[in-house]
Amino acid sequence: MPGTASGEASRASCPHWEVPVAKTRNKYEFKFVILGRYPARLKGNESQLTVNLASGHEGNVTHSGTLTLSEGEWETLLSALRSSLKDAVKVEDLSEFVAEWREAASS
Repeated sequence: MPGTASGEASRASCPHWEVPVAKTRNKYEFKFVILGRYPARLKGNESQLTVNLASGHEGNVTHSGTLTLSEGEWETLLSALRSSLKDAVKVEDLSEFVAEWREAASS
């Protein structure tokens, strides 16, 4: 049986059902950049937004993916992340800048 020298099974430091709790100061950083906001076209639908995610060690993040989600989903996700990861979550909103840039480019 794998385990300790006495033959007893070794125990993991954290059982698989327990989620590790983030420390106040986290070695990881999660940066969200809001690229655009899109109003709902159908009555009853929520407006959408597109967000880039970069993650990694403090000061050295790489692009991890792009999310498109409703305003409500975004607020819920952001609230949950900030309550657990505190200052490891950063948000930059470029949606107004991108909208102005598109408008200037089309004229």
